[in-house]
Order: sequence, then C-alpha cells, then structure tokens
Amino acid sequence: MVSCLSDLIKDHSLDFICLQETHKKSYKDSFMRRLDAYNNFVWDFIPSVGKAGGILCGVRKNKLMWYLG
Repeated sequence: MVSCLSDLIKDHSLDFICLQETHKKSYKDSFMRRLDAYNNFVWDFIPSVGKAGGILCGVRKNKLMWYLG
C-alpha cells in the first residue's frame, strides 16, 4: 500500500492527500518516511475509534506555507 500511495503522490504531483477509514490508531515514523521519503508533506491524522474511522491527511509543505503566509 505504501509504495502505491507514494507513486500516486509522485505521478500526479499531489499537493494534498486525505485517506478515510484508515482503521489505524497511530502511525510509525517509518511509515511516514516510506510514504514521503523526501519529507515534502506535513502529515496529521485522526485516529480510529474501535474498528471504524481514522483519517490520514498530508499537505505539501511549500503549498501550506504559501497559504499560511
């Protein structure tokens, strides 16, 4: 899954990505490094509750900083 998402981000030059229903309570740093090897994104997540939910979002740093001014 990680390589598929990483390829998707690169191939489509995504600035923002959000995944719903991740079913994860936390993410290891190693997962984020594999997903975003060049550390181009700011990542945050809302953990799942029980067996449902969970959202992982990433925003490209240079776009976020432009927006925040």
